[in-house]
Amino acid sequence: MFQKQRIAVIGAGVIGLNIAWRLAEAGAAVTLVESKIPGSGTTSTSFAWLNASSKVNYSLAYFELNAEAVRDHAALAVRAGAGFWGRKTGDIEIAVDGTAVAALGEKVGRLRAMDYAAEWLGPAGLAEREPGTVLPPGAAAAFYAEEGWADTGLFVAALQGFARASGVSLVLHDPALTVLQHGGRASGLRLASGREIAADVVVTALGRWTPGFAEALGIHVPLVPPECHGSKAVGLLARVVPAGKAPQRLLHSPSVNWSPLAEGRALLASDAGDRTVATDPAPEAAAAATRRLMEEATRLNPLFAGARLEHAGIGIRALPSDLNTICGWAEGLPGLYIAVTHSGVTLSPLLGRLVTREVLRGETVSILQHFRPNRFCSVA
Repeated sequence: MFQKQRIAVIGAGVIGLNIAWRLAEAGAAVTLVESKIPGSGTTSTSFAWLNASSKVNYSLAYFELNAEAVRDHAALAVRAGAGFWGRKTGDIEIAVDGTAVAALGEKVGRLRAMDYAAEWLGPAGLAEREPGTVLPPGAAAAFYAEEGWADTGLFVAALQGFARASGVSLVLHDPALTVLQHGGRASGLRLASGREIAADVVVTALGRWTPGFAEALGIHVPLVPPECHGSKAVGLLARVVPAGKAPQRLLHSPSVNWSPLAEGRALLASDAGDRTVATDPAPEAAAAATRRLMEEATRLNPLFAGARLEHAGIGIRALPSDLNTICGWAEGLPGLYIAVTHSGVTLSPLLGRLVTREVLRGETVSILQHFRPNRFCSVA
């Protein structure tokens, strides 16, 4: 009798959920292990911007990976139906000085040359897409029509539904302590409860907790450490309730970024706010940075005047040291597959499909060739 391949996946954020679901759907016997509850880690503190435009100045391979992932979200809209988690609002990007305006124009040209939806916005186009937004003198704006944001709560709920329907066995509130080994290869997991799970393959989708778990196995997976002064892995998010109408589109500017949320809310962030909380851990610093976010949003669009702060929080990104996705078989321990990346909300549906091809079907997916763990020193 045919025996299904047994696969253990560690981490039930959006990446682990997508991988577990796709593997089970393709015929594997999948156990998904989570230390808390699904979506409670980095997924819960994400700006959740579905995009590739911000990756165009990274490697070409990373841009192409993200562009393909944006299309994957659109394809899943058909499958999810009314429960789809994505909102294709488009994204506005603003540049405010001569050098930045020139760079934005060059960026729009490069994106268009790569068949990515990008257009230059004049004042009328900006007013149409986000009424009330006022450009500073000398500023300019671009628009990326295929981009949007994801409701991570709906996303996690939908993925749990897909996973259960495909036969995934979900183990919650029981952290994976280590990978079991037999004959020099991964053979399962030992959990904090003492339970052992046998597996032919182990997939780690542990996000920012990957380095510590891998280090204990002698495998080096370098992420940007959040404890370093000014770490780019640290981010501030503020959820606000505008007094009137909420914004219609995603918007990115040098002073503030915003995303529309459900039920008339909006999410605010900025590079400056991120750097503040990354350099000063005091609660007073985060509170001052949050106030500045709200002031800058109001300065750009009066719809934020009188907005009420509902929640402000600090999130830790799973940010590889070279900023590119890490995805592939671990060198030094056969049977262990590692998946960790920034932009996890954007990339997770695509990674679910591609990891399934590599783990279950033995393929070598060309689009992942630039992102292998062995580009770093494999031995800790």
